[in-house]
Amino acid sequence: MGKIRQFALAALVSVAHLAPAAYSYAAQGTDAAAATGDGQSVTESQNKSMGNSSAAECIVQGESGGNQFAVNNGSHAYGLFQITEGKLVDLGYAANTGSKSSNNDGTVTWTDKAKAAGVNSWQDFLANASFQRQVKGEIDNLVDGRINSTAKSLIGSSIDCGGTPTTLTAAMLTQGAQFGEGKVNQWAAKGGSCVNGANSATNDGNNKCVTWQMCHAANCSNVTKDMSKQTCSVTMPMIKAISCSNYTGANLALCNAARPYLMTDGECAAAEAMAKDAPKGPNKEKCENLTFGPGTGSWSFALACSYASEAVADQDGSANSTTPTTPDDPQCIAKLQSMGIQFTGNGSPRQNGTNGGDTCVVQSSVQSRGTAVPFGVNLEMDCNMLYAFETFGQKLKALGVTGYYGMGSTSDCRRIRNGKTSAGKTMSWHAYGKAVDFSGVLVGGKKISMGLVNEPGTAAGQFALQIKAIACSTFSGVLTPTWENYKGDYFHNHVDIGGKYCK
Repeated sequence: MGKIRQFALAALVSVAHLAPAAYSYAAQGTDAAAATGDGQSVTESQNKSMGNSSAAECIVQGESGGNQFAVNNGSHAYGLFQITEGKLVDLGYAANTGSKSSNNDGTVTWTDKAKAAGVNSWQDFLANASFQRQVKGEIDNLVDGRINSTAKSLIGSSIDCGGTPTTLTAAMLTQGAQFGEGKVNQWAAKGGSCVNGANSATNDGNNKCVTWQMCHAANCSNVTKDMSKQTCSVTMPMIKAISCSNYTGANLALCNAARPYLMTDGECAAAEAMAKDAPKGPNKEKCENLTFGPGTGSWSFALACSYASEAVADQDGSANSTTPTTPDDPQCIAKLQSMGIQFTGNGSPRQNGTNGGDTCVVQSSVQSRGTAVPFGVNLEMDCNMLYAFETFGQKLKALGVTGYYGMGSTSDCRRIRNGKTSAGKTMSWHAYGKAVDFSGVLVGGKKISMGLVNEPGTAAGQFALQIKAIACSTFSGVLTPTWENYKGDYFHNHVDIGGKYCK
């Protein structure tokens, strides 16, 4: 029973430290630096892209700008990493006739191996980002065996990265092979020199030498993670702060019954120690980077995440409902009270002005300064919006978020204004108190702007991406600076919309 309870506590710690398992990567071997990193800051600069989440995203930005549907009709390269059919043939996902060089025209026959992964066409390939990432990991492993000893003998030497001398690593060679391992070998055979000209022995179709890709990988593969920042110091004060006096009736009885089973300091430490020592899955490095990189880390999260896949849950083949994802809840006020949320107002409707002949009404009006994470200002919003925002705040609090900044109006009687929708046509969800905007969060006294979602190669950018994932799992609609038509460096979140989306 003790072991079962320990595993259960580890799961609780992991949930309390909620962070999304954003991507699934192929195994990349042990991480010697991380193995000695407990209690100190570790900077990893020699990981392959698929073992290092920030480097993977940096390679993605360089190849496709983050567009999984990107297609280069000239080189017939596809997806996030601009993968060509030659590598798919090498990996057994596709078949063609004749030589690879004469058949790299985008016309392939998909094998049973690809079909088993649900890929029967290039359209399927482009629609499946997790499969693209899986293939990229397999390509990295494949080219490792094809990079010759001459090239590998140059590891540790210095190459010129735009005037900056940079030590060549194994990871940089692997990423140079994004242009083809043959070009890396030719570059090495010429003593680390490039042959000028598009599609030369060392250069790609844009006349960029393999060193460009090597340097690109070097510039984005550093992840500093502080393994001394343990989650129990954050999780336990939250658990101890739970008071049954906030509840009444059946909820009070439930709280009193469950309270003795909540973690103690010793149990939290034991759960984390168990998770730290437990063997990790194939996503070990990526998950450690996600949790210990941005701030306070959890070994329980790293353990659970290391075995997690990127399986898409919604695969039932049925069309999603277009009814409101978060319909108005008649028990909303009671739910706020049961959660211990501090607010004023009783959920009565309040007229919120008019705009162009349309009346704005906040149907279930409440006011709050935020309980899980303070808003920094007293805001009026619909009860359903406050309930969702407090649920969101509880998840952020577990990440170490202590406040928001740049909170926008939640009850502005206006119409939608963005690059796609003409002003004057559709009322904004702000008009009904069902939308909240914020510019960033406070972590450890520092501001992290939500605009950093466009800088995934940084620790703060990774943290902003975690917050985006949490928002998209909490609200009905989320708009962020990653949307091509978005203006500003803030997140827009709302509830009660037909059809859930995340942009």
